[in-house]
Amino acid sequence: MQLLENTSRVWLSLCQLALITGAACGGEDTDAIAPGEVIDLATFSSNEETGRPRLLAVGDGDVFWVDMSGALKRVAKTGGDAAELAVDTRIPMDLTASSDSVFWVVDGTMVGEPGAILRVPLDGGAATEVVQAEIRAVAADDERLYWTEGNENLDAAAGRVLAAAHDGGNATLLDQGSGDTGDLTVDGESVYWAAATFELSDRRDSIYRVAKSGGERAALAPVGGRVTFGTLEAFGDEVWFHDWNGNVVHLPSSGGSLETAAEGRWFEIASKGLVVLETDTSYRLVELAADGSRTVLVESESPIDLMAADESSVYWVEWKTVCVKEENVGKHNQCVESHHDGRIARVGL
Repeated sequence: MQLLENTSRVWLSLCQLALITGAACGGEDTDAIAPGEVIDLATFSSNEETGRPRLLAVGDGDVFWVDMSGALKRVAKTGGDAAELAVDTRIPMDLTASSDSVFWVVDGTMVGEPGAILRVPLDGGAATEVVQAEIRAVAADDERLYWTEGNENLDAAAGRVLAAAHDGGNATLLDQGSGDTGDLTVDGESVYWAAATFELSDRRDSIYRVAKSGGERAALAPVGGRVTFGTLEAFGDEVWFHDWNGNVVHLPSSGGSLETAAEGRWFEIASKGLVVLETDTSYRLVELAADGSRTVLVESESPIDLMAADESSVYWVEWKTVCVKEENVGKHNQCVESHHDGRIARVGL
């Protein structure tokens, strides 16, 4: 998930949209908490260099995050002691979890080496590189790993969609040539991704689909602009994403017309309910029902940015900057050393 400061974000958690689409919401969540109940999962206190969490993901029973130092950590959805899974994730750009592993994407241009997907098992062990390529995005189910590739020249022919076992073995090319690939997501049967063509310097994405078993790709719809990275999701018979015009957009997974579900400066799409992060004089997580009614779930004076969701809850990172050393500069004291105090928390829907 993306980092956010001083902007509006909508968290579209799609099980609640089953009220609209008629889709099923999935099995019972054994870690569910009461609607409106808030629990702290983990706290952090770190200096400006190591910083607060920068990526957040939710698995079957745990919440995972990567902090500014590059450490990958986990904590149970019910709280408890946080555990470190990896010390150095090499500046990851995407993070996802399956039932047995956590995967992340390393942008090689950021660290001066080839891009890669790395994996660490949930039951412990060293992080291993399972794919080496210029990776754009990664997704996983309980059986396979899926990713998009491209190259620095943004060549359409280099845009590829692949799948492999969790250890990177038995890699299968699902598609090539749709355009400069970007975000992707999966559902039970298909892989969906955004790929772009260029008109002058303008990137124009389209949404595509291919069966997990392979076959001919289907072009679902042109977006007319960019798909915001990290927001592409498939739920029921719909594909959802946020575009650079500030809209949450959806379309049938079989293809068809785009429809705007909401407007705003920033949106994220996950897997249960419609929750808006409002930012004006405070930060509020607000649940919006299908009938337009509003319920304030969380209100804070501290910044809220990273968010994730499952069938029953929304998870978020909340932090504040604390000055630990001041020096007199001219006629005023100025903070010369500070750190971030914060928490990772959960609220029931």
